[in-house]
Amino acid sequence: MNEREESIEDLVQENASLRDRLEEATNVLTAIRSGEVDALVVKGPNGDQVFTLEGTDYPYRTFVETMNEGAVTLAKDGTIVYCNRRFADLAGTSLEQTFGRGFMEFVHAPDRPAFETTLALGSDANIQAELSLEQPYGPAIPVRISVRGLPQNNKHYWCLVVTDLRRDKLHDSLRQSEEQLRKIAGTLEQRVEERTNELVLSQERLRALAIELNWTEERERKRVATELHDHLAQFLALAVMKLTQIKQKQELAPISAELMNHLQTLLIDALSYTRTLITDLAPSKLQDVGLDSALDSLAEQMQRHGLTVHFEKPRDEDLKLPEQQGLLLFQSVRELLFNVIKHSGVNEAVLSLVQQYGKLRIEVCDGGRGFDVLAHMKSSHSARLGLFSIRERMQALGGSFELESAGQRGTRATLILPLGDSETIETESQGWGRELSTSLINPPASSELVRVTHPDRTNGHTPQVPIRVLLVDDHAMVRQGLRTVLDSYSDIAIVGEASNGEEALAGVAMHQPAIVVMDINMPKMNGIEATTQIRKRYPGISVIGLSVQSGGEIQQAMLKAGATVLLNKEAAVEQLYQTIQSVKNVTQTEDPGRPSHRPATIPMANHSNK
Repeated sequence: MNEREESIEDLVQENASLRDRLEEATNVLTAIRSGEVDALVVKGPNGDQVFTLEGTDYPYRTFVETMNEGAVTLAKDGTIVYCNRRFADLAGTSLEQTFGRGFMEFVHAPDRPAFETTLALGSDANIQAELSLEQPYGPAIPVRISVRGLPQNNKHYWCLVVTDLRRDKLHDSLRQSEEQLRKIAGTLEQRVEERTNELVLSQERLRALAIELNWTEERERKRVATELHDHLAQFLALAVMKLTQIKQKQELAPISAELMNHLQTLLIDALSYTRTLITDLAPSKLQDVGLDSALDSLAEQMQRHGLTVHFEKPRDEDLKLPEQQGLLLFQSVRELLFNVIKHSGVNEAVLSLVQQYGKLRIEVCDGGRGFDVLAHMKSSHSARLGLFSIRERMQALGGSFELESAGQRGTRATLILPLGDSETIETESQGWGRELSTSLINPPASSELVRVTHPDRTNGHTPQVPIRVLLVDDHAMVRQGLRTVLDSYSDIAIVGEASNGEEALAGVAMHQPAIVVMDINMPKMNGIEATTQIRKRYPGISVIGLSVQSGGEIQQAMLKAGATVLLNKEAAVEQLYQTIQSVKNVTQTEDPGRPSHRPATIPMANHSNK
């Protein structure tokens, strides 16, 4: 082959090579124009270099690469041919480990069958599904997947947008929790209200029960005291009266006289002890004697228990309260004073009563050992229930109970009770007495005074006109004993008897006695109320009080009602006649032309409780 032929063959091969290179360049350009090529790899002396192509779709590609949702392109068989970095983060892998793998590998195993069924609907369907992506470490991540089929070059691809639902799930969970909390709060509020109402009702029932227990205790005390007063004390007083009569009417041998004196002493001691029991069991009616007098008597009683009580009270007349208020206050003060005896370690206390600004304040103070008030009131020990009971009583009355105590500075207990419009409460028997006074036969004005006949100055001597006496006692045996004592005197005329205050008022209107011997404790209307009515309507008639108890507040109440004097029943045999004579003499010295509005002052021996 000559040189010319070789040159032609070389040119032909070179043209073929150039044609192939041109075709390859044309294909590359076509691919670049159509977007099939993202980058070019160029071999050089320094190795392969990658050159990224920028075109009109660059902004969209940048958006896909940087968006918050994951973007995945799947081939028909489910192979990942493209994904952005956000999906790789959600899948817990790197980009290099994501390409070429099946998408189902990243789907949580329980969700795979449902998602495969969803993809089988076809590439034309607009599919949305919620599932979870597996994580190499930690729990699966809930995501929402939007699937759209993209036909490209006769090949079908799936375009997936993967949205992280953890925040939405968290918000949903929080909303559900808030809803549940609101429901629970509403339920709890309703239950709290129901429980509160139940507790309030229980507290009211307990308070009512505490008050009822206190009333039951007071009623039982009063019942026992009444039994002692109406039977045992009366029998003892009557026995003393009979013994005195025997001693006066018969001359006894020295031995018999000594035995009689000894027996009389024993009976008087038994009567004195019975009086003490009656006083301790039940105070006198507070409507009659007033709260001040009842507390004054209570202070005297504390002396027997070794406690000196300094009672500070106003100088005004006694405050009279309804029975329930008066008894509960009296009972509370009594318990507070006994607490001083038991726990303070001192033998003195101060009791004060102040009435101001429409409230009544009663304080019991001591300088002994103090205590922790809060712990004391919270304690359930039976010894601590006394103060709790006092507080409940005061709250039931609409008042309050304050307690202060500290160290060795003592204790101050204060009872506070709001007072009503009227400080003096009239009892039903007083109202009845007013009705009775208007219904009784009114004697003429000239006979309002029962005058004792004056000496006959014409003949120089005084005729013996018997003193008209009305006996009032609810015990027939006592009335009979008094009648026996007075019948032995010719200048005494028993004009009638009565068993209660109502009958006494009727007897006074009917018989017009000069003197009424009046018992105190009687049914229907007691002697204090009856005395008040008698002295009001018939100021010239004198009243001599008679009772098995004649000291303290009873005596003050009877004298305040208008009685001349108050005697012990056992002293009636020896002193009743002399007392009647003294009352008669005082009545005679008064001006017969005008009624007397004051009780006669009779010098008598002290017949208080022995």
